[in-house]
Amino acid sequence: QIQKMRTPSKINLFLRVAGRRSNGYHELETLFYPLSEPADEVSLGFDPAQTETKFILESEQGACAVPATPDNLCIRALNMFCSAASLPATPHTVTLKKNIPVAAGMGGGSSDAAAVLRLLKNLYPDAAVDLPVIAKKLGADVPFFLHPVPSVATGIGEKLTVLEDLPERLPILIAAPQFPISAKWAYQHWDRRWNQENLTLAELLCALRKCDFEKAAAFLRNDLEYAARKKFPLLDMIADEFKKTGACRVMMTGSGPTLFAMYGSFSLRDAAAGKLEAAGLHLKLIKP
Repeated sequence: QIQKMRTPSKINLFLRVAGRRSNGYHELETLFYPLSEPADEVSLGFDPAQTETKFILESEQGACAVPATPDNLCIRALNMFCSAASLPATPHTVTLKKNIPVAAGMGGGSSDAAAVLRLLKNLYPDAAVDLPVIAKKLGADVPFFLHPVPSVATGIGEKLTVLEDLPERLPILIAAPQFPISAKWAYQHWDRRWNQENLTLAELLCALRKCDFEKAAAFLRNDLEYAARKKFPLLDMIADEFKKTGACRVMMTGSGPTLFAMYGSFSLRDAAAGKLEAAGLHLKLIKP
């Protein structure tokens, strides 16, 4: 008995850090935008004769990318659900086909954990388990992936407002450098002096609703990117290559290091992708 679920990634089109709480978490205002590519696939198997929980990773990024340790988000999600439902965790096997870059600001781990919760709820529909409560305990991005549609998130990221009127697709290209940045490091190095208070979410949303992507690009914001760009000059080098092809704006998503470039139209985006591929740059380009 095996269930499967494709798990999307995300970008943050807007990420304002409003301050830091006494418990170390940061107050945010962010716009989550889900992407169908890149995506992982999570499978949940059930075997009543199985005597231990199993986690299987299928990834070109290497086994070290998602270690089968107790702090693995998929395993934590499984254990927390089963504990809340008074069910044994041992009969379950979680298989993860990993395509979303790890520690790249695209929410891969959070998306996978949310998928485990949703698959378990499908397997045990009568279980009296509050998925949003468990998701919040797993991580700030996990609640969004329970219902991955464009959403504004506030608080530490758990207070979600779904937006039904944004475009289904954006003229963007994504480049994921092959090195990780931990979210902990990114938030530790946030500096209030780098905030750009002139860039507001309201103006970004207004432009997106009109599909005025050139104007929307002017209001993209990520308060975490400045420390990352200062530490990793490669990010500026990648951004320059995007700008040479006519990108209106290049922005880091989440805690990075993944960058996305927004173009004024899909035709300009497609032409840019062709130029970058023809140039033979060692960039793994993603065109959602």
